[in-house]
Amino acid sequence: LPGGARSITGSSPNDRFFLDHSVKLTIKSKAVSITRIAHITDPHSSSLSAVGLRQLMSKRALGWLSWRRKRQYHHSQRTLEATTEAVMALTPDAIVLTGDLLHIGLREEMRQIRPWLQRLSEQVPVMLVPGNHDLYAPDSLAHWQQELGDLNVFGDNSKQNIAGNIWPRLLKVNQVKIVGLSSAYPAPLTRADGQLGATQRARLARWLKEHSIDDAALLLALHHPATHRLAKPRKNLLDAQELQDLLQQNPRKVTALVHGHLHQNLSYQVANTPCYCTASASSNQVTAPASFRLLEFNDNHFTSRLYVGDFGDSNTDPVFNERPDSQNPA
Repeated sequence: LPGGARSITGSSPNDRFFLDHSVKLTIKSKAVSITRIAHITDPHSSSLSAVGLRQLMSKRALGWLSWRRKRQYHHSQRTLEATTEAVMALTPDAIVLTGDLLHIGLREEMRQIRPWLQRLSEQVPVMLVPGNHDLYAPDSLAHWQQELGDLNVFGDNSKQNIAGNIWPRLLKVNQVKIVGLSSAYPAPLTRADGQLGATQRARLARWLKEHSIDDAALLLALHHPATHRLAKPRKNLLDAQELQDLLQQNPRKVTALVHGHLHQNLSYQVANTPCYCTASASSNQVTAPASFRLLEFNDNHFTSRLYVGDFGDSNTDPVFNERPDSQNPA
């Protein structure tokens, strides 16, 4: 295991859970000594206070009730801004956003989140992949394309790819390739699962086959976890096993994988690939406070650093400190 990390073996031979910290790389390029990629996920920072009844005549009614009862109290724009400030203070070379910016995928929500996205993209390169709450309903993708499609947050050739909803997407930052995958789709009522689909997996397979570990590190980013061990069946990635098979067939090609969805901080391993889940960037909850990661890549090592917010007095903004990941995935 990387860095002598402790392992807990799961029911699947491809699933191992560990306290991470570094992985040896073999990148030949010496042009850049270190590249820092920040991971932010699940801000859920839009407000549904002005949503009308006509907009809730669908699955969105359940999402609105969830927001009304708890989510509006668990997440705040103020906390997201504090997290963003802490991230930028560490001068990342790029930011990866693994979805769930919204609650029920409304056009109005996307207009609310747009200024924050635009501000990020004007400071550093951004790779954004959607979560299940972003593409919540059948009309959400069209809103996503129309309201956010002109922003430079979807990797290289953003505008072309967002118009065609083409995944995976690529963002090259120094000696790191960031590959964004979309696991989001308008799931049926009461479900929050995801899927990559055969077409996207086939494109990823070609990319992995062509990738040389001597030329660049490769970071995969998606919303849902890469294993069925961490979420309830209704919240799983439906084709997680197929993704694991791709990783197994391309050993050492993927340096690391990041995702969100679970609102907790975890590190684990599938198919010998280090995987990292990060808690919500806007969470006010003491049990899973706002967090982010800083992934550091240099010529021969990769390291994941987890930063967790400490609210102290509940009326203050969080202060972020580096913390170890949980070794218990349950």
